[in-house]
Amino acid sequence: SSADEILSTLLIGSMNPEVFDDGTFIKQKEAEFTVYLKNGVYDSDTVFEVVDDMSRTFFMKNAFSRVKVVGGNFYFRNAPHFMSMIADSKPYGIGETTRRDAEYETEAVLDHYFYHPNVAPFLCIHFIKRFGISNPSPRYVEKCAVAFHNGTYSSGSHSYGSGLYGDLSALIASIALDREARTPVLDADPAHGSLREPILKVIGFMRALKFEQDPRVPTTKLIFMNEKIGQMAHSFETVFSFFSSDHIPNNGPLHFASLTSPESAKLEMPLTIGLLNGIFSLVKYGLSGCNNGFGMNSGSGSCKDDGLYEKAIGALRFGPVTVSSRVTSSSDDAEQRSDNGSVRVASRDLSLGESKRSSQWVGMRFTNIQVPKKAIIIGAYIEFEVDEIDKKATSLSIRGEPVDNPSEFSTENYNISNRLLTNAMVSWDDIPAWEKISDKHKTPDLSPIIQELVDRSGWVLGNSVVLIINGTGTRVAEAWDGDPKNAPLLVVTYSTDDESAPTGRSTSEIIDNLATLLTAGRLNTERKEHILEAVKSTGGDVQAGLRLAEQLVVTTPEFHTTSLSAPSGENRQKQRAQSSSTDEYKSIVYLYFDGGCDSFNMLAPYSCPDIIDPVSGKTSNTYDKYLAIREHVALTSKISLEIDASDSSQPCTSFGIHPNLPTLRDLYNERSALFVANAGLLLKPVDKTNYREQTPTQLFSHNTLSRETKQVDLNEEISGTGVLGRLNDALAEFGYSTSMFSISGSTITLAGQPGVNPPQSVLRRTGLDSFNSEPSSTNMKDTIKKLNNVTNKDYGFMSETWAYGLYEAMDQHSALYDALDQVSLSQSFPATNLGNQLSTVAELIQTHTRRGTNRDLFYVSLGGFDTHADVGPALAARFDEVDGALSAFVNEMKAQGLWAQTTLVQFSDFARTLSPNSGNGTDHGWGQNVFIMGGSLNGGKIMGNYPDEFSEKSSIGLSRGRLIPTTPWDAIWNGIAQWCGVTTESDLDKILPMRKNFPPTHLFNISDLYT
Repeated sequence: SSADEILSTLLIGSMNPEVFDDGTFIKQKEAEFTVYLKNGVYDSDTVFEVVDDMSRTFFMKNAFSRVKVVGGNFYFRNAPHFMSMIADSKPYGIGETTRRDAEYETEAVLDHYFYHPNVAPFLCIHFIKRFGISNPSPRYVEKCAVAFHNGTYSSGSHSYGSGLYGDLSALIASIALDREARTPVLDADPAHGSLREPILKVIGFMRALKFEQDPRVPTTKLIFMNEKIGQMAHSFETVFSFFSSDHIPNNGPLHFASLTSPESAKLEMPLTIGLLNGIFSLVKYGLSGCNNGFGMNSGSGSCKDDGLYEKAIGALRFGPVTVSSRVTSSSDDAEQRSDNGSVRVASRDLSLGESKRSSQWVGMRFTNIQVPKKAIIIGAYIEFEVDEIDKKATSLSIRGEPVDNPSEFSTENYNISNRLLTNAMVSWDDIPAWEKISDKHKTPDLSPIIQELVDRSGWVLGNSVVLIINGTGTRVAEAWDGDPKNAPLLVVTYSTDDESAPTGRSTSEIIDNLATLLTAGRLNTERKEHILEAVKSTGGDVQAGLRLAEQLVVTTPEFHTTSLSAPSGENRQKQRAQSSSTDEYKSIVYLYFDGGCDSFNMLAPYSCPDIIDPVSGKTSNTYDKYLAIREHVALTSKISLEIDASDSSQPCTSFGIHPNLPTLRDLYNERSALFVANAGLLLKPVDKTNYREQTPTQLFSHNTLSRETKQVDLNEEISGTGVLGRLNDALAEFGYSTSMFSISGSTITLAGQPGVNPPQSVLRRTGLDSFNSEPSSTNMKDTIKKLNNVTNKDYGFMSETWAYGLYEAMDQHSALYDALDQVSLSQSFPATNLGNQLSTVAELIQTHTRRGTNRDLFYVSLGGFDTHADVGPALAARFDEVDGALSAFVNEMKAQGLWAQTTLVQFSDFARTLSPNSGNGTDHGWGQNVFIMGGSLNGGKIMGNYPDEFSEKSSIGLSRGRLIPTTPWDAIWNGIAQWCGVTTESDLDKILPMRKNFPPTHLFNISDLYT
């Protein structure tokens, strides 16, 4: 015998024989195990001690327990349990059910999961993908799994891990030190690498370009990042994190190769636009809310692309840094007459040079100068705003006060002229005429003065600076007391490194440095040239050129991926334009309840006739059976909203709708809504004897059934497409002008065959923000598109995925933004998740004429239906949100005169178990009830077959009230596709590849669903 045989055969544990009296067992050491013999013989008292390959020690009794089925020759293992069958009895709690045993059982379950052989490869695949390799080889995963299993990993002379199963240090070492993570050879593999996570791109960008927080603000806060870029630390919306590890893009080389790219799930148009808007804003305005930035607005300045960051709470400090300080109080600017020394600190203007009575000294104090000691001053100037027109010849002299932190001005005579003056002096001669009120004028470069001040031994970051002006002639500028927002402004540009000074570097060297910092040196030479050409258009303004270069680099594929990239020289072509059609407009709205809706509490029996069981002779009805299996979570007739179903051939004459869905009840009564009972994903008709073999998918799983419900193509006959995507392809082929929109993230539902028609447009539920509304160069959009032209097929698939996605996002945004800007709805939608989504759908429907489409397909979704606990209040809250959103949407469609041209159809992953769990919740089921609504529906009825038996006695009843569907999704889509304009059998088979597996009586036609 062997250790493996013992562990696979013997399933009953034993006490450690060593605890018994000496002589009770005879210990006998074998090669792979130790045996303890009682009375020296092998029998049912014999105990085997075995150490498995995970270093766990087991004591197994040489016996097994099984149960024989009466009346046959069938046996099954007597399953173990920890909890006593003798339950506690109330009110005294006498029994053997204990918390201790419950904790033991929980520990045993967790151990079973932890030591399961699938755990190591599962963890390794997910960890490797987070380390930047989206498609690891089987060898790589195996190496990692072995390290996790053995608890140790060796690389060269170094070893990592404790040698215990599950050691994460060994797992991480195996990932980071493997040749697949380190060799540059794999750079030549186009499938290698990954896209970068959105939040890591933002943080990496801020770190690389030396973001510095304003010292007056305690923490750096990035605002609404989930909404803007789709990701923020510790803010994932579901337990499945920000994206699925097995996500495959809907287009491009990764799609065709069936390769995964988890991060590409965040390449939706609004998120792509939001990411670039935020980074562009960070470059131009600092961390602020300017033009959809990542921060909040601060300060009293304005959003200007001038490097002054007046609205920011922090800014990038790469290369030369520009800081500014405006006069901020009445005593920070002052005038002193030369003849008598009198000082005015509350003047509404500043007369530079001479006033009407006397020549003058003007002093200005600028506080909190964010220049470090010994900084290299590259440039400095004061900006004045014209308060009075003056053309007189004027020459002025400017000096500083050589004091580490000079005081504000006072009314003491000669308070300005008696101050110490710097050796450095700057002449402002032949000043041009000031001809227009509110114009801005700058002094000559004041670098020598500021350099002398910051070189002082007592200078520290945040000190104040006083600058003093006197001379001949007159120029009258705005003072703080006249207009605080336009008081004198000191601007200083400095560097802490000679290499970042413009005089020390060429523009191409600066771009090379940016490429090293932001793309690890992978930025393609041709793309560098495009950026250099764009920077030259800024006219030699080094700071403006630097800001433009930073923005352009972050649009390149190299910044967004970890792989090499090279342009092919081929320009991207727009998707072919669809031919126009004069057919009337129609729209389909696909509403998805994410998480598995407990739809037997959306539609429940209400009034049902009694039926006599022919075998037992007992009387029963569907409502009583429903109450019996649902127990305390049932939707009872006392609270549900009754609807008539006497014409629907169902087991009940009336049914109850959840009380929080009165709009659905009203539409049903208006014959504008209907239900389809016990529907679901099916390859072909099945029952409990064959459903496992005939349904090739992972049932009861969120990820799987969610994807398959949206695809409706279990055999992948048209791989990677969704049901609405295929419908869109067919409609376009018939000559309809179509569009597809998701208001809830990129979805496989709307994925058509790649390259056939324009892809889905993805919008945020709150609509669209403008894109780069104040570009740093006139042709910036063209340059961005040039940087993202078609990539070389021999280079990174990840790079092409980004470049294609950005190009499409910009085109989609441009077309939609203009159309939506002119929309005005008649209804007020609730400010909820679904309310905002359906409001955006209504806006898009209103623009259909302007967009030139006559067929629109929409996807919206609402989460929170995974009700494993407290199903009652959770479902009530969700349905309350659904009802408010549907009510506003229906009324808006009626107001637009398009209700008859609209169909809204609802789906979910699956239904829930009719039998509740111990947490007042319900678990994953299968067959579900769904609703359809629209102005042309032949509504007011329940289609499909509502079950009249919910237990395992039924041919479709599985454990705990899980029901096998009797109506396939294909039945619903068959009728909707016909209504939308697809009528030929061959085209319907393309849209619904599984349709042919069902008898015609199982499918709904247009006449079944519509009037």
